[in-house]
Amino acid sequence: MKIIEVKTGSADLSLQQSEIFPQIRDGSSIPRGKIADDFGMTPGIRLENKAIELVFQLNL
Repeated sequence: MKIIEVKTGSADLSLQQSEIFPQIRDGSSIPRGKIADDFGMTPGIRLENKAIELVFQLNL
């Protein structure tokens, strides 16, 4: 699974994105509740135990 974030113009990451993206990259993020269900993940299992790749793209 790839997580792709696309920003256009001079948009920056939101505060929440700035906090969670490093955790997604290093695998320490733990999906929970509806988000985990929406992505077909088992709630409470760290991303390092899944095949997750975070791709961030900034378009200027």
